[in-house]
Amino acid sequence: MALKTGPPRLEPTQRLLHRFYEPLQLLWMLNPARGQSCSAPIAGEQSSDFLGRWRGFLDALSWLCDFEHGGKTVSSIAVQALPSGNRFWVCCGHEAALQHLTWVLSLLAGEELSLPCDQSRVVRSIAMTTISCSGDKVKRYSRELSRYIAKVAGPLEGNLSPGIPEMIRALRQLASLTDVKDLCLEAVAFGHLDSLNRVTEASISPDGPSDWSLVRHFMVRLRSWHQKATIVVRFAARFRNLLKEYEVLWLPLPPSRSMPPSDAKTNLMSVLKRMLKADEKERVSDLYQAMEGLRTFNLEQVFQESYSSGWLSLAVHSEVFLLEHFHERGIRFVHNDRYIGCSKPSCYCCSLYMRYHPGNFVLRPSHGNAWVTWSPPLLSKCDTQEIRQRNLFVMNRVIEHLRRDVVREIENRFARCKRRPDSTSGGYISLG
Repeated sequence: MALKTGPPRLEPTQRLLHRFYEPLQLLWMLNPARGQSCSAPIAGEQSSDFLGRWRGFLDALSWLCDFEHGGKTVSSIAVQALPSGNRFWVCCGHEAALQHLTWVLSLLAGEELSLPCDQSRVVRSIAMTTISCSGDKVKRYSRELSRYIAKVAGPLEGNLSPGIPEMIRALRQLASLTDVKDLCLEAVAFGHLDSLNRVTEASISPDGPSDWSLVRHFMVRLRSWHQKATIVVRFAARFRNLLKEYEVLWLPLPPSRSMPPSDAKTNLMSVLKRMLKADEKERVSDLYQAMEGLRTFNLEQVFQESYSSGWLSLAVHSEVFLLEHFHERGIRFVHNDRYIGCSKPSCYCCSLYMRYHPGNFVLRPSHGNAWVTWSPPLLSKCDTQEIRQRNLFVMNRVIEHLRRDVVREIENRFARCKRRPDSTSGGYISLG
C-alpha cells in the first residue's frame, strides 16, 4: 500500500503537536486504559514516615478543594519553603479552591488538636462543609453506586455465603438516602466492608474494572470526605510547626486550546510511518494490517473524524502546570521534597511528563488512563528560547515513549480494556 504523506509541516510547534496527538489519538482508540497504574511512591528510607504523611497531606488537601465530578475542578497543591514560614500554592481552574483551602488551613492552624475529641470535631467540620460544597459530586457517586448495586445484586440473590445477603441489603439502604451529609456519614459507618472487599477481590479481572469493583469504588468515594479530613487533621496535629506561619496563593490554569488542524498527513499510514525509525519503515504495512484486524470498527475513519471534528478542547492538567511554575522560578519545596499533591492520581500523559522532566520531581500515583484532551503545560509560555527547548526536550521523550506503547499495543493485540476509575482503589489487574 502506498504511503500517504502530504506536504511537510514547517511550523515547529504545530509539527510537535501533530507528532504528539496523532499517536495519543491512536492509543486512545486502541486502548485508553493501557497505561500502567501505580500507587503512591515510597519515600526515602531516612524520612519515610514524615514524607509519606506529607505527601498524603498534600493529596488530601487537594481532594478537599475539588468540588465537582470529572476533571474540571481537579486541584493540585505544592508548598514553597520561605525563610519565615511556608507558601501553599493551589493550582486549579476555579478560585473557590483558594477560599476553601484558606479556610481549611486556618482551622488546622487555629483549632486545638491535642485530644482525640478535638480532632474528631475538626474532622467533622471540614468534612461536612466540604460535602456541602460538593453536593452534585456526592449525588453523582450515589447514582453510580445505585446503578452498580442493581447490576451485581441479581446474580447474588441466592448466594448463601455468610454476610453477603446482609451486605446487599445494607448497600441498597445506603444508596436510597437523599441527604448528602447523611449519605456520606452512613458510608463511613458501613459495617460490611470486609465482605465487600472479599467479593471485589474475587471479581478482579485483567479486562477492566468489574461491576463489584465499581461498587467498592463508589463506596470508597462516598467515604472520602471524612477520610481526607481525617488525614489532614491528624497531620496538622502531629506537625504543628508547618502551619505556624503560612500564606496561600492561587495559580490559575491557562485557557484551553484547540487540537492542531488535520491535513493531508492526518491518516494512519502516514502516522505509522512517522512513528517508526528510518530502518523500520518496512513494518508500516504490517502494522497497518494488524490494526485493521484489531477492531470491529473502521480505525481509519474514526481516527480522521475524531482528529478533525473540532470537539476536542485541550486542557493543561493542574499538577504539571504547577510543576512547571516551581521549576521555572527555582522555587524551593518544603523539606526539598519535590512532590506535587493532586486531588486525583495522575493520568498517563502527566505521569510520562513528570518521568521525563529534567527537574527530578517525585512520580505521583497514577491511574494510567490516556486522555486525548491533555495539553503540554508550556505551550502558553513558549516565548523564550529556554522554555521552547525544555518543552521540546520533555515532549520528544514523551512522544518516544508514547509511540513505543502504540506499537506494542498493535503487535501484542491486547484486548481493549474498559477505562479505569480515576483512582487507585483497586479491583483491576494492570497488564503494564
